Amino acid sequence: MESTDAILARYLEVVPTDWVSSKRLELGLSGGGGLFTPALTCWLMIRQRLEGSSVEGAWLTVSPELAVRFSPASKRASTGTLSPWHGGYDHARRSLPLKMVEAVADRLFVELSLASSPSTGPSAFILDGTSLSPDGSAALREVYPPGRNQHKTSHFPVLKMVVAHDLWTGLALRPSWGPMYGDDATSEQALAFTVSSRLPEHAMVMGDRNFGVFWLAHAFLQDGHPCLFRLTDARAKALAGKGADLSLDQDRELVWRASRDDLRKHPELVPGEQIRGRLIVRHVQPPGTSRVVRLVFFASGLEQDADQLAQLYARRWNIETDLRTLKKTLNLARLSSRLPEVLANELVLGVCAYNLVRAFGTIAAQRLGISPRVISFSRMAACLKAYAPRFLNAQADTQIQSLLDEMLQRAAARKLKPRTREHPPRETYRRHQKFPPRKN
Repeated sequence: MESTDAILARYLEVVPTDWVSSKRLELGLSGGGGLFTPALTCWLMIRQRLEGSSVEGAWLTVSPELAVRFSPASKRASTGTLSPWHGGYDHARRSLPLKMVEAVADRLFVELSLASSPSTGPSAFILDGTSLSPDGSAALREVYPPGRNQHKTSHFPVLKMVVAHDLWTGLALRPSWGPMYGDDATSEQALAFTVSSRLPEHAMVMGDRNFGVFWLAHAFLQDGHPCLFRLTDARAKALAGKGADLSLDQDRELVWRASRDDLRKHPELVPGEQIRGRLIVRHVQPPGTSRVVRLVFFASGLEQDADQLAQLYARRWNIETDLRTLKKTLNLARLSSRLPEVLANELVLGVCAYNLVRAFGTIAAQRLGISPRVISFSRMAACLKAYAPRFLNAQADTQIQSLLDEMLQRAAARKLKPRTREHPPRETYRRHQKFPPRKN
């Protein structure tokens, strides 16, 4: 590792600038020979997300040495005559092609997965959806219409996003998103379908009741991905047939056939389309609670017994905390981009920033022989930020390696405790500030 902050060194290791240049030519994209190459622009947007800085703040962190590393052909970088203003970087953010950003995100995920995959269990990914509401602008409201009720229409645009995270490491695939309201509103199932092509070969897919529909399970199985989907009670009863008693634990084989509604909504399905799988019913008591919950699953292409699959599904809750990390810690819920193309780049590169931190957490977990899921994301991010100046001042390789070992050890010292869904009554209430009504 060179004498620089650890996260930048890791980024340059898995996404070299030479690869970015060759990928730009492969995609047929013009430009990229000046100071603001796609490599530099992508890194600055990732750094913005990690540090929560503004466009101006991110640009002021660029030194001539860093500019030369990302843009060796730039005259400004080689002579050290960088502009004190951030207008050039802002323009680069606006003109950065989404295809280039997606290529960087895909390579980053693949390379980090190869180095971080533990031998805990089979390759599995959790699907889940959420909504985001960025700052309002006319351009964003046109693409992502605001919600409305019987009284009025909201001011802020709303978009729906679906993510797929590795069950064991927490690494995330590139997300899919679309408008939540309006004439072009999309569904979480439709967005999940677009994620299928990004999954590793033969990876298992897991989802809650919102994803337990025939056409989506059929699509994943057609692509060679075993699936474990929870079913709604109504769908489970229809699938089990008349007279079936779902109050008893069971694990039986069945054939799921496409309904008339499935055929009407999805013309790609042919009459008589069917998939073979298992109907699994288990009654479980969540930790820290006194109630018993009935879980009904449809499983296909999986050899584990029913109890093992129920225990595997219990880990689905991890994606809820992953989404909280993306939306709160990395602030993807309140992006300030005012243009749809910049918003798209920030969403994808925000997931890249998340993956870089997660990868270091996985390395720390592997050294201690523990699960990567017990490493706190915020703790790992804080350690990376705190140790960055110390890496810059390090001279010898042995000193850099010693700092890396110390940082990983301190990050892993704070382990997450098992979570329960029941919480004690709130004792402290936030004081909400009232603002006067907006005047036109």
